[in-house]
Amino acid sequence: MTPSPTPGNTRDWHSAFSLAELDALQAGIPAGIQAAQARTGRAHTEYADPEGELDVYGVGMSKAAPKEIRALLRELPSYREVPIPRTSRRLMFVGRGLIFPIRAGDKMRRNKKQLWLRSFSQTRQQYFAANSTHRREPSDPTLFDFEPSTTPAGEGMHVEDALRHVEQDGGRSELFIPFFSSTPLAVGQIMWAPARLDGRYLRFIEPETLTYRRMPSLAATIENRPQAVDGFADSPRPRTTVKRRRQPNNPTEKNQ
Repeated sequence: MTPSPTPGNTRDWHSAFSLAELDALQAGIPAGIQAAQARTGRAHTEYADPEGELDVYGVGMSKAAPKEIRALLRELPSYREVPIPRTSRRLMFVGRGLIFPIRAGDKMRRNKKQLWLRSFSQTRQQYFAANSTHRREPSDPTLFDFEPSTTPAGEGMHVEDALRHVEQDGGRSELFIPFFSSTPLAVGQIMWAPARLDGRYLRFIEPETLTYRRMPSLAATIENRPQAVDGFADSPRPRTTVKRRRQPNNPTEKNQ
């Protein structure tokens, strides 16, 4: 199965990644979300909440989506994970990009350029603020007046410690949010974009839609490939049933 981005959706911010990184992200994000959906949808069905609530599904997707995406991106040379001290969480980086998937809910919001954060812990606030993009929309009249926001002070400063060594070589990381809608039955729309924290909202710059297309499986493709053989007529041949020739009932047919 091969996921692919919507054709023709070139964005200025694509330059933040190499071609190999961009291809891997555009493929791995929807593939990881689909894999998480398959597992979490089954868990929701098995639990069968008597009140019909989606607690098992919602929490499951928030945990499973990053794990599945990490598994698909781990082979990239520029991929790395940064553990947050004293927690089980890990931040996922590809090149300079901090990749942080978020489920938007069962339906995608009408305004796809912003997302209100239902879960907004002090820790999450810190790493969103520390990595917020400095990009602006091309039509933004304040394009040249932007001043980067400072990281809010408070508890949990260990997040800054986790990020500090990522920036020691002189570059600044940038926040990229894959956001998607889903229910236990199916995944809806999947998008991603560089993001900036603004109060309790994430503001997205030129969001891009990603699609997931079902293709023939790798096993089926390999099975249909030509196979090497030792000599003529040595390759596997299809089996057919053998039918006996019908005996003529009319004696005159024998002489014809």
